[in-house]
Amino acid sequence: MSEEIIVEEETTEETSENIIVNNTRRVLLAAVGLGTLAYEGAESVVQRLVDKGELAEEDGRSIMQSLSDKRAERMKASNQRVRQEVDRRMGSLLNRMNMPSKQDIDQLNEKIAQLTKKVEALTAEEAQAAQATEEAAPETTPEAEAAAEDQPEPETETT
Repeated sequence: MSEEIIVEEETTEETSENIIVNNTRRVLLAAVGLGTLAYEGAESVVQRLVDKGELAEEDGRSIMQSLSDKRAERMKASNQRVRQEVDRRMGSLLNRMNMPSKQDIDQLNEKIAQLTKKVEALTAEEAQAAQATEEAAPETTPEAEAAAEDQPEPETETT
């Protein structure tokens, strides 16, 4: 009894969106790795100086805190640049795909809101005009209509 094992290869189609996401991910991971290596290297140098007595322990902590603060600032700036680049590229991709951006949708929503207000205002004006017309017209009851029909029409002279 031999069982046949079927292995299906998973293929991923490289779309421009996948390429952008994958490359962005690689750049971010490389930046994080490089930053970590640099920080660990600096920490190692400072620790050796403290161990040799060439640098006071308090000064070593101060230097490491300063490096950590600068690293955090650079990471924030880098994150901002990456976000801007991703936004720019995604906007370009959406534009090529002829898809509306969030800004386009927001503008359309604003126009819809304005038009809705105008329609509501016109509907209210129409309702007021209809009500005014009803109030101005004399009321006719079925009895008044029957009485008007029973009366003879005035004769007009013909020559």
